Amino acid sequence: VHVSDSSTAYFLQYYRDAKPLWRFDSFFEFSLGHWPGDAGATIAAAAGGLRWNFENRIYARVSLGAGYLNHTTERLGTHGQFMEQIVIGRQFGAYDLGGGMIHISNGDSVLHTGEPNGGENFFTVRLGYRF
Repeated sequence: VHVSDSSTAYFLQYYRDAKPLWRFDSFFEFSLGHWPGDAGATIAAAAGGLRWNFENRIYARVSLGAGYLNHTTERLGTHGQFMEQIVIGRQFGAYDLGGGMIHISNGDSVLHTGEPNGGENFFTVRLGYRF
C-alpha cells in the first residue's frame, strides 16, 4: 500500500444521513481535499456509503464516490477519480471522533484507462460536529 509522500492532507467533509439501504443506515458525503507537495493536488468528491452502529455510540462506515482532481500527478493520471473511505469512530454528544483511511485512484485496474493509477492513500484522524 502506497502512503502519500505528503505528510499532511486536509479534507473538509459534509455528511448527511440518507434513507436506509439494504437494512443498513446510509449517508451521502461531499468532500473537498488538498495535499501539498510535488505530488499535491486538490479533489472535490461526492460519495454514498453504509454505516454500522455498535454499542456505546461506536460506529464503522464505508463509502465510495467519484471526484474531480484539479490536475493530474505521477500517481493519479486522470482528472476523474474514485474515492473510497473506511472509518471507525465514536460519537460524544454532538461531536464525532474517528480514524480511518482514504484511497483515491482512477480505477484503471477496472476501467483500463491506460493512465497512471498508483493512487494515493491517506490515514486520517477525524473530528466532526453534528449541526
